[in-house]
Amino acid sequence: MNQEPFVSVLMTSYNRQDFIGEAIESVLASTYKNFELIIVDDCSKDKTVAIARGYENIDQRIKVYMNERNLTDYVNRNKAASYAVGKYIKYVDSDDVLYPHGLEVMVRGMERFPEAAVGMIYGLPTNEPSPVLYSSYEAWHSYFFKNIWLQVGPSGCIYRRNAFEKVGGFSGKPYVGDFELNMKLSALYPVVRLQTDLFFYRVHDNRQSVEQGKSNKINYLNHLVNIEALESPNCPLSMEEKNKAFRIQNKLQSRRAVLSLLKNRRLDYFKEMVLSSGMGWKHFFKGLLSIK
Repeated sequence: MNQEPFVSVLMTSYNRQDFIGEAIESVLASTYKNFELIIVDDCSKDKTVAIARGYENIDQRIKVYMNERNLTDYVNRNKAASYAVGKYIKYVDSDDVLYPHGLEVMVRGMERFPEAAVGMIYGLPTNEPSPVLYSSYEAWHSYFFKNIWLQVGPSGCIYRRNAFEKVGGFSGKPYVGDFELNMKLSALYPVVRLQTDLFFYRVHDNRQSVEQGKSNKINYLNHLVNIEALESPNCPLSMEEKNKAFRIQNKLQSRRAVLSLLKNRRLDYFKEMVLSSGMGWKHFFKGLLSIK
């Protein structure tokens, strides 16, 4: 009898012929073996699919799908998740490299704390042992007042599939859909903090995050996710803590806007960061002058 895979490793691709072979091989080299690897290509124009098909032909755990039309990043991630059968889903981007121990460490951490919906690496070095379970309150308090670790992208996370499906997966919101998903899940379920060195994040000229870095939108979209999370009825913080977090977020966004103006000397960027973030000029000046 064939055993169903315990983990569904999901890899979305678009014009990744230079990297996808190494990404696939890194998954196959995992010390944890009970997985399926689902590759969903988003209408690549290069040899990405041919390379992926080559691996599919030699390893039955690999399944390659091709979209009929380009879905874009987060929609394609949801499409990949729709094929998954594992208890957990683990995204490995087609230009990243999963370290041999990465999948095993993530699965072991999640199995130790079955009440958690997501496991993610911690953004900064810490003296805490790993894995550690954070309640929703502990995760949010740590995030808003100590470290922005809940902004970790899908490559640094592992999700319990039924929880991922319960919240509807990624909303499709550009640039910040992964961060938004982390906030939704962590508001409803505990979070497992994992050690940091589980995968290699490749930086190159065609990576989406490079485009994000050039976009002024990322600065206020992150702010909007924070504000929406604090306004959510699922927010686990007390009213006093929420108000404090609102003040901190407005202060940070006000200063980001000023720094953007000083750096780019673009009044339109500056106005966009203030107005599109929902602060308005009153909260901008209040945040800018805040000393707490």
